[in-house]
Amino acid sequence: MKKILLVDDQKTVLHVLNFALASSRIETVLAINGQEALYQARVQQFDLILLDMHLPDISGLEVLRQLKLDETTQEIPVIFVTGSNQLEDKVQALSLGAVDYLSKPFTLDEIQHCVNRVLFATRSYCQI
Repeated sequence: MKKILLVDDQKTVLHVLNFALASSRIETVLAINGQEALYQARVQQFDLILLDMHLPDISGLEVLRQLKLDETTQEIPVIFVTGSNQLEDKVQALSLGAVDYLSKPFTLDEIQHCVNRVLFATRSYCQI
């Protein structure tokens, strides 16, 4: 079983992501801010993190920076799922080590395909 950390301050988005990824092969853990995400990433082992750009305490970019600086979390793949559709944000996220960047609104198929590509090395469409 694979474990994914879902990070977003909007509970509706977390529930949609959780629903989209519900399967017998995936377990999800939810975090509503950056500090909680960093804590969860350090105390549990995750196969993937879906991360929002705009969080109430620290930015998703700062969360990614801190994850990449920590030996225990630096290898966890991160996909941004965010309302920010700014090219500068996408470039910065990918430069910091994100494996993909999806803008809201997203479709459930987009999320499922991108997650499957990262977790299960399947060929699928991922929008960057």
